[in-house]
Amino acid sequence: MITVRNVSIIDPLSMIGLWCGIAAYAATATNQPIGEITLAQAQALAEERHPALQAARLETRAAGSRVIQSAVRPNPGFSMEVENFGGRNELQGFDGAEYTAQLEQTVELGGKRSKRIRVSEAEKKLTEFDLVAKRLDIVAETGRRFVALQGAQERWVLIKESLALAEEFVQAVSARVRAGKSAPMEEDKAQILLAQQKIAMDSALRDLQVARVQLAAMWGSQTPTFEHASGDLQSVPSLSDRATLSARMKANPDLARWTVELEQRQAAQRLERAALVPDVTLAGGVRKYSDADSSAFVAGLSIPLPVFDRNRGKIQEAAFLVQKAEQQRQSAELEASAALTEAHQTLSVALKRIATLKGDVIPRSKSVFDSVQKAYAEGKNTLLDVLDARRTFFDARSEYVDALVSGHKAQMDLERLVGDALSVMETK
Repeated sequence: MITVRNVSIIDPLSMIGLWCGIAAYAATATNQPIGEITLAQAQALAEERHPALQAARLETRAAGSRVIQSAVRPNPGFSMEVENFGGRNELQGFDGAEYTAQLEQTVELGGKRSKRIRVSEAEKKLTEFDLVAKRLDIVAETGRRFVALQGAQERWVLIKESLALAEEFVQAVSARVRAGKSAPMEEDKAQILLAQQKIAMDSALRDLQVARVQLAAMWGSQTPTFEHASGDLQSVPSLSDRATLSARMKANPDLARWTVELEQRQAAQRLERAALVPDVTLAGGVRKYSDADSSAFVAGLSIPLPVFDRNRGKIQEAAFLVQKAEQQRQSAELEASAALTEAHQTLSVALKRIATLKGDVIPRSKSVFDSVQKAYAEGKNTLLDVLDARRTFFDARSEYVDALVSGHKAQMDLERLVGDALSVMETK
């Protein structure tokens, strides 16, 4: 049976241990885990530090600022005019000049301000949905990379075990060759197998290093300080009913956002229609007459005439965007449903593979391998029989690891789609 265990990183992996030791000080300074890391720790770090999530938080705050700005009324204006100066006779110089100082204020009509506020508030809600969606993306991707690292660790354990068996097998074959019980060619074949296992070990080491780097990248670290992903890779959840998952998927922010998106675009359409109502600019001030040494009040009113520009283009554009939002919502629902079906089927297949491999294939292949090895030692089987049984046994165990990784990744895909943890859903 394959279990997730703390892998002893010695042999060729000693370089990783040394590297982690060098990075330990930096890890302490940045609160990164040293030694073992759990899935919860990895996801918490990613939520806190992933640049894309930080950017989404800033976008939400920026949208809040736009709401504040949308509620602001137009600024008043001040104008100063001087008339009747620089002429001749009584208008020479500033003797007959008239000075007018006045304040101007534009009054928005048609409910533009309230409609503008509704648009910006809806936009802010959309950024909040996007923030939740981005968080779910980061958490899910961190989980997938964590599981991939666990799989790489398990494959590394298998390769080490396979290498140890290959070394033992070379010694056994060599003894048989020296005793004259086997042909020298069998020793060459055993040595080839050993060399292949060493190559596979190098490949597994590379995969393990890459998986560690990819996981650490989720919280912006280029130098992983942890050595081992700790967790039970075999604890695959039971498969929930698809109808239940489909009902829970309404909480998915990628779908829930479209209700607000439609409201926002409808609000934008109403705002464009409100632009047909001209705003009024009121003015009032004082005029001073130099020649009469007297003053008088002045007042004015300005209204633009919507003769040429009736905002038809923007109104039509807003109407098309409303229709587009409806189509996009339907598209998002179809894509989410298809993704749910795919993830549900992937998990279902993975669970069947896990059950079959764990309960039947691996025990049988181990029994066959042990029997063939024993028979070979007694001279009853050929080297080819041993190699074939050995390959079948280790291929089954490797496939078991692949099935576990596939199942966990499918589970995380489902959690991303429903916007909740499956373990939490089972207890609700």
